[in-house]
Amino acid sequence: TFRAPNVISVTSISPNVGSPSGNEVVQIFGNNFGTNLSTTRVTFGNLQASVTAVSDTQISVLTPRWTLRDPQVAETVDVSLTINKGAT
Repeated sequence: TFRAPNVISVTSISPNVGSPSGNEVVQIFGNNFGTNLSTTRVTFGNLQASVTAVSDTQISVLTPRWTLRDPQVAETVDVSLTINKGAT
């Protein structure tokens, strides 16, 4: 019998604004994250965050330092979550 894997979903990120200085705690909420800290990767733009805790419904990270193109203008960055569920 084939059993489909649980689908990973992100429902919210808090806070959704922050300082480019980095080192701020951000919580990612959702479902089916698993609990393996070593197989969870979060990036802000192209910079890797430090993952500090993982549960099946929440991931905590410390944000990386971000260099603004123009310090007078706020920027938006994409947040990416990668979880390698096949790792042992």
